[in-house]
Amino acid sequence: MNKKLVSCIACCEIDKSSLIIVGSKDCRISVWKFDHEKQSLTSETKPKLIIYGHHSEILCMSVDKTLNVIVSADQV
Repeated sequence: MNKKLVSCIACCEIDKSSLIIVGSKDCRISVWKFDHEKQSLTSETKPKLIIYGHHSEILCMSVDKTLNVIVSADQV
């Protein structure tokens, strides 16, 4: 879960669900799984994955489903 404001969002559809990728000012990327049939997040309290490594606010992200990669950039 992000502890500061969300700064960008990306989405990728996989089968009957979507991955919602959220970048924030706390330098984290959170990956949430959204179930289209249930119209809800699969885990409402915890993200599926949290990615660390940025040293400043995440400004933008992109997802490539073919390469299974998330590309993100922070403030330099």
